[in-house]
Order: sequence, then structure tokens, then C-alpha cells
Amino acid sequence: MRAEGRYPGPEDGSDQSRNSAGFMGSLEKFVAEIGWLTKILVVVNVLVYVLEWYMDWKFYQYCIWLPKMVDGEIFRVVTAAFSHVDFKHIFFNMVTLVLFSPPLEKHHGFLKYCLLNAILIIGQGALLILILFGMTYLPESLNGGEKVNKSCVLGYSGVLFGYTLLWSHIGDKYMNLFGMFKMRKLFFPWAWLLFTSIIVPEASFVGHLSGLLTALIMRFTLFTEDEKICGEGDHNLIALINWIRGKKKNNSNGFTVEHQMRPMRVGSSV
Repeated sequence: MRAEGRYPGPEDGSDQSRNSAGFMGSLEKFVAEIGWLTKILVVVNVLVYVLEWYMDWKFYQYCIWLPKMVDGEIFRVVTAAFSHVDFKHIFFNMVTLVLFSPPLEKHHGFLKYCLLNAILIIGQGALLILILFGMTYLPESLNGGEKVNKSCVLGYSGVLFGYTLLWSHIGDKYMNLFGMFKMRKLFFPWAWLLFTSIIVPEASFVGHLSGLLTALIMRFTLFTEDEKICGEGDHNLIALINWIRGKKKNNSNGFTVEHQMRPMRVGSSV
């Protein structure tokens, strides 16, 4: 017997349609909230990776490699940040970029965020070179000595670690980690550094550390109390010194000293 039926109407699968529309709406909203510089950075990183693959460029031609830096190939300070070893490397870096960069770009504005990135990219590369040079005086058992001259550091993750430190000082003080428990945002960059070093042994610990330290130096020398480059209020270093002085006076005299300053949060590649 032939079963009689009907063609599915618009009401069939309506739940799936609503879920699909909801997902696409959320995705469009997420993409729309990504700032122009963040989009440009993603495009540049992906474009360089495609060119590396298509032109068969070798990553060691553009990474931070101490012997070549000593020979005067300073351009590697910048090219190393935009070079990646493989698809997995650039994929995870770009996912991290679109997660942490948009709130920073929104906080600083396009022009100041351009300046922030330029300083962070160059500063992170320069500091990494200084750290690697210092490590040449360490024994090889501590990954120093001749081992340093054989290491090639590249990838955008050093800059991304700088992002996380700057991000940890804006917005809410706490974050939900994996939806399981609350964590103070100030601790996240350093916890992520240790976690990455354990889970991805081939990752450059000193490359990631140089990004964190560069952002930390920038925050205390260039940022004001509103966590912006040359924004409003005292520079963070001045505010920190005043805060320490206030604590010392409070401890020595046994009473609280009030002074006119806004409360400040103090926080400390491959």
C-alpha cells in the first residue's frame, strides 16, 4: 500500500531554522564588533602564510634567529611576528587574536591601537633578542650556550601574550574560566604562559614571556590610569609610586593616609 503524505511546509523544521538563524545572527554580530585593525591583522597574517606556502618560502628566512640578527638582519624583528610554521600554528594564533584584540581596539580606538601594536610588535621582538643574547652565557643544560644559536622563534603568539596582559587590566576584574569557576583576570596571562609551555612543549617560552614583559613595560611607562596610551590621569608608574608611598605612610604612622588618586589595579612565541 502506498503511504500518502505531504510535502514539508514552512512550519516543518522550524526549530532548526530558528537555531540556524540565531547562530548566523550571533556570528554576524560578532564579526561586526571586530575592529578594522583586528581584521587587517588577521588578513595580513593569513596572506603571509599563503604566500609562504605558495612561494615555498622557508620560515627560517624570517624568524628571529640570533646569528642572523647579529649579522644585521633587523627586519626579522617584524617579519618573525607574521610568519608561522604550519596551519595549526596560524589557526590557533588567529583564533586567539579575534578573541583578545577586539576589546582592546574598542578600548583604545583605532589610531592609538595602531600605535600600541607597532610598539608591542617591535618591542617584543627587541626584548626577545636581548633575552636570547643573555641566554648564550648560560650552560647548555639550561638551554643556553650554543643551543640558543640553533633556536628560531616566530609567530604572532608573543604579541598575543602582550594582548592578554593589557586585556586583563580592562573591564571586569574576574573571568569565568571554562564556565567552571571564577578567576582573577590579572592571573590569567601568567597561568596561560605556564599552561601553554606544558601542553605545547615546542612553543617558545621566552618568546611568550617577552610579549608579557613588553606589555608590562608599556603599561607602566606609556599607559595612564584609564589604561590607555597617554590618556587621563597619572601614568601608571607614577600612580604606583604614590600608592606605595601612601602604604608606607599608613604603616609607619598607624593611620590611613588619603590622597587624591583613583584606585588602580596593580598587576604585574612560537
